[in-house]
Amino acid sequence: MKTYKSILLVLLFSVPVWCCDVCGCKLGGLSMGVTPQSDANYIGFRYNMAQFDASIKYNSEFFQDEFSSDTFQRFDLFGKFNLMRNLQLNIMVPYLVNNMDGNLQKVDFKGIGDPLIQLFYNVVNTGMNPGRSVNHSFLVGAGIKLPLGSSDQRDNEELINRNFQLGTGSVDYQLSAMYTLRLGSYGIASEAGYRINTANSDGYEFSDQSNMSMNLFFLYESPQIGLMPYTGIYYEYADTHTDNGIIQVNTGGNALLANLGLQIYLQQITMSIGTQVPISQSYNTDQFATIESGSRLSVDMLYQF
Repeated sequence: MKTYKSILLVLLFSVPVWCCDVCGCKLGGLSMGVTPQSDANYIGFRYNMAQFDASIKYNSEFFQDEFSSDTFQRFDLFGKFNLMRNLQLNIMVPYLVNNMDGNLQKVDFKGIGDPLIQLFYNVVNTGMNPGRSVNHSFLVGAGIKLPLGSSDQRDNEELINRNFQLGTGSVDYQLSAMYTLRLGSYGIASEAGYRINTANSDGYEFSDQSNMSMNLFFLYESPQIGLMPYTGIYYEYADTHTDNGIIQVNTGGNALLANLGLQIYLQQITMSIGTQVPISQSYNTDQFATIESGSRLSVDMLYQF
């Protein structure tokens, strides 16, 4: 099938980690997701889901212990549009559904999140040239995240934890690099991303965030269908947040996760399903709090034109 034979894939089922006191973490859209590196434009839809359990145990008769089981769902409309030979525009617009289920607070928020706009430069892309024993693709990108999502949601007139808001309220900047190497039916896909966060109008600043991933894949091709299973690792890191210069406890941390997934190619349609399972995690919690990440799920479909 000509369409998927021209694809060099970058596997980026990644979500950054932003931790808080008893509200778990969230999906921040640090990655552009599964991005086929063909010459075609594409539009697509992606669903991400992550769950976190958080608790505060005071071990005191004067304070009630707290716990929360939180689910963050993200629905992305995304696309890639070629502006010229080696320059492409990537756009991602999220719709978020955040659910906090705690013993002291139960909250559901949903709405548009912060869109991300990036320009990528294709440093090299040999395509799937049958005359070459080695094919590879390398892209570098820079972009901006706009503060469109609500960042002042309240419950009983009190501001909800910053991590649970639909947006950050700040203009943030993103740097990305993606490299894919393919030898015959086998290949390696790697990615790195770094987001520079700024303070919002209230003086709250999410820490800068970074992520890295590497996946091994195998591509099976027939005239009717293409199948590509993959597996690898993903690492994410965020430092502590600040509020008007004051460090916020129980924010930031790092996690290492295992990736496992499958991509399916049907002419101009690409479908993907993947999961991330925590291998190790360490969040910046104080002596009373604990935060644990569960497995994550990603499903997407795109159409090339």
